[in-house]
Amino acid sequence: MQTATSVYTVTSKAKTTLLGEEYGPMKESVSGTPCPHCGSDSVSHDATAAQQRIEELEAQLLIYSEKASETAVRLADYENEIHSLRQQAQAWNNNHESTATTAAATDYPPKTPDANAQQQQQQGRFANFASYFPYRRTGSRAGSKDSSTPPQTSYSNYTNSSPGGGGGHTSPSANTSFHSHDTASSSDPTTITTSNALALQTALNREQGLRKAAESQLSQAHSELEELTAQLFSQANEMVAQERKARAKLEERVALLEKRDGEKRKRLDRLEKAIARVERVRGLINS
Repeated sequence: MQTATSVYTVTSKAKTTLLGEEYGPMKESVSGTPCPHCGSDSVSHDATAAQQRIEELEAQLLIYSEKASETAVRLADYENEIHSLRQQAQAWNNNHESTATTAAATDYPPKTPDANAQQQQQQGRFANFASYFPYRRTGSRAGSKDSSTPPQTSYSNYTNSSPGGGGGHTSPSANTSFHSHDTASSSDPTTITTSNALALQTALNREQGLRKAAESQLSQAHSELEELTAQLFSQANEMVAQERKARAKLEERVALLEKRDGEKRKRLDRLEKAIARVERVRGLINS
C-alpha cells in the first residue's frame, strides 16, 4: 500500500512529499530482525563488531595502565637511588675535607708557645720587678748603707725559687729551655720549606729533562720526515720523467704506424685503379 509522507525541512523552508510503501519502525531491525529488502541482519553484526572493538580497547587500556604504573614505580626507585648516591657523595666530600684539614694541621702545627710556660715567664718578670722595691725602701730609710750593693735576698729568691712556689718565679734554666723550644719550633717551617724547595727543584729538573728528550725526539722526527719527503719527491720526478719518455716513444710509434697506414691506402688505391683499367681493356677485347 502506497502512502504519502510529507517532510518539512527547516533549512530550505520547503515541504517534500515522499511516495512509497509504509515500513515498520527501526526498532524492530535494531532488535535483531532481518532487513525486509535484503534479509541480512547488518545492525546486529555492526553492534557485535563495535562491542568487540570496545573490549579490545579496554584490554589495551588495562595494559597501558599497568605499564604506566610499572614506569612510575621504576621512576620512584631511580629517584631513591639518586638521592642515596647524592648523600653518599656529600658524605665522602665531607670526610675528604675533614681529612685534608687534619692533615694540614698535622703537617703545619701552630708556632705559639705553651700557655703554662708563658704564664710562668710573666710571673717571673713580675717577681723580678717586685724584688727591687724593698731595696729602694731600705736605702731611703737607713741612708748609711751603700746603694751600690744589691739585695742578696731578692737575688737569691729570684735565682733559687722554683716554678711551683715562691710566688711563681722562674729560673734561668727554665727560660733557656723555653727559648730553645721556641727556636726549634721556629726552625720547623724552614726545614719544611727547604724540603719543599728541594722537591720542587727535583721535579723541575725532571720536567726539564723530559722536555729536552721530547724536543730531541721531535727534531729527529722532523729530520726523518724531511728525508722521506725528499725521497718521495725524487722518486716522483723520476717516475714523471720515465712516463714522459714512454709517452714520447708511444707517440713516435703511433706516428710511424699512421704513416705506414697512409702508404698502404695509397697502394691499395693504385691497385684498385689498375684492376679497373684491366677490366675495361678486357671488356673492350671481348666486345
